[in-house]
This record gives sequence, C-alpha cells and structure tokens, in this order.
Amino acid sequence: MPKIALLALIAFTTTLCAVNAALSQVSDQPAITGSPTPTLGQPFEEVDLPEAFRTIWPDGRNLPEGRGGVAEGAQVYAQQCASCHGATGVEGPNARLIGSDGVFGFGDPLRPVRINSHPILILSAGGMWPHATSLFAYVRRAMPYGAPGTLTDNEIYAVTAWLFYRNGVLPKAGVLDRSSLPRVSMPSAARVVLDPETAAAVHHPNPTRSRGIQSNARSAD
Repeated sequence: MPKIALLALIAFTTTLCAVNAALSQVSDQPAITGSPTPTLGQPFEEVDLPEAFRTIWPDGRNLPEGRGGVAEGAQVYAQQCASCHGATGVEGPNARLIGSDGVFGFGDPLRPVRINSHPILILSAGGMWPHATSLFAYVRRAMPYGAPGTLTDNEIYAVTAWLFYRNGVLPKAGVLDRSSLPRVSMPSAARVVLDPETAAAVHHPNPTRSRGIQSNARSAD
C-alpha cells in the first residue's frame, strides 16, 4: 500500500474512533426529564420585571399613577425630543410625529397630498397608533432614543398629551392620567384590525400573560 494512502487510512481511523468516543459520552449522560422547557437561564419572578416593560393595555390596565398636560408636554418635547424629530414634530431627521401618515387609503385618497412638504417621513404618531395607550407605552419603554427610561411618568403623560394636541385629538387644555388616557380616540383606530389572538387577549386577558408586549396589528388600508 502506498505510504500516502496508509497515512490517510490511519488518520481516518483515528478520527472515526474519536467521534465514536464522543458519541458514547453523550449517550451516557442522563436524559433531562420532567421539564417542558429547556433548562436554560434562571427562574424569573414577576416582581423582577421593570415597570417600563409591563404591557399597558388599550383599556388602561397597568398604566402608572401620574398626570401631565399639553403645556408641560411642550417643554418636555423641546428638551428631550426636538433634536431628533424637529422643533414642531415634522422636520425630522427621525420619524415625523405630527400629521396623518402618507400611505394611500381608499377612504382617504388625498392623504399623501397633505404631507407633500415631508414626503419621505410618512409615518406619524397621529397616523399609526390605533390606541392612545400604545404611544404612552412606547415612549415609556424606548424614548428618548439615547436614554430610554429616564423620563418620569408625569413627563410621559405630558409629552403624550402634547403629541395628541398637535395631532388634533386633544384640546390645548387637555390633561392625561391613567383614567383619561384610555378614553382618547385615535384617528387610525378604524383602519387597524387586530389578529384574533391579540383581540382575544385585549378583551379577555389572561393574567399570566398580561405582562407581555402588545400588540400585533395591521392596517386595514
């Protein structure tokens, strides 16, 4: 047998033996039984979940105490939001917060015309959020972009009130709290359809899942 072929056979045999030994060690490990989930991570208690990550439902469940009005919200916006979204909420460079969105809809065919001055920034707080509580929850969890979680609940109520005022869904003297926020009627509510699972969770919540993240939705346009 040529020397090269002999060396190749020896290498193959050695590798095969090593693989068999490894598989034998794995098969000797006791099977994990009695657990429906992978045994990874650590037990998680509900009390360990930060308040900002608790689901705030459309009917106001889990909203925190606090209150804020349009006037205070204008100050919060100028200090915390204007650098990304523009002085009045339409200039950008990040997402436009004021006005309807620019997606064509059969019930509103002139919608794109109304945002002609900023045609690329087609999504806004007034056009995309079907529930008033969703905007509050998003700001609470993720804004301001560089320092999420730094706003107080009063500041979040206030800046939410200002955004709703600028979008024409709250009067200038409007004040929001855990009672009044869920009653705000959003312009896009009629254009959003919840998937069956989310709709069932919203109307018939399971307490063990009420801390999850909401919600799956799609535009009816």
